[in-house]
Amino acid sequence: LLSGLWVYKKEFANSRILYRSEIENSTTSPVIGEIVFEPAAGDNVIIFGKESRTLIAEQFRELRTNINYLLQSDVNGKVLLMTSSIPGEGKSFVSINLAASFAFSGKRTALVEFDLYKPKVCEGLGVNYKAGITDFFQGQATLEKICHPYSKIPNLRVVPAGTPLTNPAELILNGKLPGLIDYLKTEFDFIIIDSPAIGMVSDSKILAPYANLSLYVIRQNYAHHGFLKFINELKATGGMPNIHLVFN
Repeated sequence: LLSGLWVYKKEFANSRILYRSEIENSTTSPVIGEIVFEPAAGDNVIIFGKESRTLIAEQFRELRTNINYLLQSDVNGKVLLMTSSIPGEGKSFVSINLAASFAFSGKRTALVEFDLYKPKVCEGLGVNYKAGITDFFQGQATLEKICHPYSKIPNLRVVPAGTPLTNPAELILNGKLPGLIDYLKTEFDFIIIDSPAIGMVSDSKILAPYANLSLYVIRQNYAHHGFLKFINELKATGGMPNIHLVFN
């Protein structure tokens, strides 16, 4: 009896999402990628290499293939918007390795650190670029100056968040965002935008109209079932068009 109660509490009374089937039964947005936990990776954020043959590397290749299928077009500058319900679900981790996957496949790729509140991309890559998005928005850097090459991965450019600000949301609306997106679409095949968690701030909704595909990361045993209702509401209201899910 005690064993049965323990299993029930762990598997059925848990308010957190444990299985992919729970997502598929509660939302109409399709799951196009599933990323397993890799204990051997340790603290390394970049787990995708050109010659990697691990399960998690193959899963990123499968995610890349699914994205290519969804965005069948000869037009360059495909914009992928990465977000989640709350911080800590792994959207920056997925953004970095997905960008590496596209770059290693020969695609000119831009990884944009658009979480201006808690930027994690440069920290994960182990770099510290000075000029970034906020500097461009304030007129202190040109578009060319904020696209930094990443020496360890060919074809990858990093656009960092830039100088920290207390209220970056107001800066996004100063009229320079369309110019930034247009420039990136001209220069790159794929633009991966690591945006803030949509359940916390409105920045992702401001960026969503510029995206060809919205990738919503859900972390296993971390995200709650109530977030799935929020995803359905976003899809129904058009707050984030073309939503597809990544189960981390």
